[in-house]
Amino acid sequence: MKETVKRRARKGIALLLALTMLVSCMGLTVLAAPGDESQPTTGQPELKLWYDEPSTKTVSGGEDDVWEKATLPIGSGDLAANVYGEIATERLVLNEKTLWTGGPSESRPNYIGGNLENQGEYGERLKRVQQKFLSGDTAGGVSEAGGLVGAGGGNYGYYSPWGELNIAYDSLAQTTETFAAKGNVPANSEQANNTYFNTSAFTFSGSWYAYNDNDGTHRGPAKMETNGDNDYFTHTFTVPTGTVGTLELHCDTSGSGVFTLEFTQKPSGYTQAAVDTAASSGLLKSFSNLIPGTYTIKGTRKSGRPNLDYVKLTCMPEVTNYSRWLSLDNALAGVEFAADGVKYTREFFASHADSVIAAHLTASQSATMTVTLPKKMNTSATTVVEGNDTLKLCGELTDNQEKFASFVKAVPDDANTTVTATGDHITVTGTGVTLYFSAATDYKAVFPTYRTGETDATLAARVMAKINAAAAKGYEAVKEDHLTDYHSLYNRMELN
Repeated sequence: MKETVKRRARKGIALLLALTMLVSCMGLTVLAAPGDESQPTTGQPELKLWYDEPSTKTVSGGEDDVWEKATLPIGSGDLAANVYGEIATERLVLNEKTLWTGGPSESRPNYIGGNLENQGEYGERLKRVQQKFLSGDTAGGVSEAGGLVGAGGGNYGYYSPWGELNIAYDSLAQTTETFAAKGNVPANSEQANNTYFNTSAFTFSGSWYAYNDNDGTHRGPAKMETNGDNDYFTHTFTVPTGTVGTLELHCDTSGSGVFTLEFTQKPSGYTQAAVDTAASSGLLKSFSNLIPGTYTIKGTRKSGRPNLDYVKLTCMPEVTNYSRWLSLDNALAGVEFAADGVKYTREFFASHADSVIAAHLTASQSATMTVTLPKKMNTSATTVVEGNDTLKLCGELTDNQEKFASFVKAVPDDANTTVTATGDHITVTGTGVTLYFSAATDYKAVFPTYRTGETDATLAARVMAKINAAAAKGYEAVKEDHLTDYHSLYNRMELN
């Protein structure tokens, strides 16, 4: 099976490589629209995608489905982000084009990047690939291009996501997490003693035990696990008046087994049929759009050895006039909504002109938000504060020691908005703030080192200089330069 997958992957890469080569030998014509290319196209409605709910409610499925099908992409050619448009915690998944694993590494001192003379034949193989495609011999072109794939021992690596820019609004979510176990559960042990059961928040019927793996797979002091037929737990909670609730049930991250979940008590007007759990990365099940009232959820073991780590209840004020949008004409993304009498707006773009991603956040009344920059790449580096208004995520990839540097800086709109950086986060309180993010690596497309030779300090200074320059210009000036730069290309054509 593994060899079959490898052969299919190799064939797919060969086809992609071959098509790329074909394009390189063919012309591409773009029809340009007459007029001033620095101004947006006129005479037609703005081309805009818009939605009336956040990404996580737009499509069903897992995290990959939401990211791929529902988020709003912005990008500059170097930096990019996908905007989720969530209510209580906005998420931007961040990318930078040169962050890759593979290639030269301390563990691969003889890496040559596939540069074998007997494979490339000094460009002769490329010419044969192009000629076969141009003559209509698709199968021959793919086969010929396959000789260029995998040459030199592989280790080409993978593109790596950078991290996330998360913006949590304190006034928009009341979150309570309740652990199923309690106390100092001995490590690597199963405890049937209900001293370790959180019986003040749960009932457990049957043969349950608290199991502390001591391996970081559960957040609570232990996971509550069972393998008894028809064993069950119950948990009662309340969604306050004027809010909408979401209940998440979590197991440990390696959880298996199945519970059947049902609400044995719920307010009139809420309907939910019994469902079976399907553990995914520690999440057993999530129930959203819970109306105000008191609920009791019951989880009955159906098969295997299911476990419960904790439950998380998030209650948010009712939201009205929600809209998230992506303007194709202007390369801008935005989110707008109202909650508890406060109007919130967010605007995002990736500026090629200033090499930053900018986020302008406003509220019609003073609000408090927490900004974090969690990593998604494989590295030992962590996010720390830099000064009193900036977060820093710098280090090197574990696989190939590629250096990377990134910063996010918060600039208040006025003197009534405060910004404080502490630990691994920035706290903003007020009515308006702009966040500037930029990132870079020491990658350089030059064989054989593929590195710029910059020190950590030099690379960090290069990125921070872009942030400081954008902040000094101000949001409106950065936005204006972004629009001018984008329109100079986009307005060369129009759709009709």
